[in-house]
Amino acid sequence: KYKINSILDMPCGDFLWIKEIVRNKDIDYLGIDIVDELIKNNNLKFKNEKNNFQSCDIVNFENKKKFDLVLIRDLFLHIKNSDIIKIINNLKSMNIKYVALNSYNNKKNLDVTIGQHRKVNLLIEPFNLEKPIYSFKDFEDDKFFHIYDIQTLKK
Repeated sequence: KYKINSILDMPCGDFLWIKEIVRNKDIDYLGIDIVDELIKNNNLKFKNEKNNFQSCDIVNFENKKKFDLVLIRDLFLHIKNSDIIKIINNLKSMNIKYVALNSYNNKKNLDVTIGQHRKVNLLIEPFNLEKPIYSFKDFEDDKFFHIYDIQTLKK
């Protein structure tokens, strides 16, 4: 339905679960992460003509290459609200069709303390994202993936 032929995964982590999604499909995949050693290992184990990995700072990442889908899973719970806003604003300037973001149903967004994590609800203050075009439950009871057409985020 959405014709996804390329994915930018931020952060890619160890490529554990996403490799099952892109395996044996004609999908160009770029995984980025701030952990250099992780990227080195991913490139050694999984790099091929379709899968590539790059080390970089996701908060300041800007990209001009076209991607059908940007996937951001389990990042926002670890970073400051101001950095989440910066990433969302960076997404608006990228050449992408869709973005998938995980979000929780908490009633208030607290800011994170360095080294800690907390649940983030992208539909309330200070983010106030619009209703997604599609949403589905992730593995936790109150955790969801929200999929947006990038044009919705640009409003």
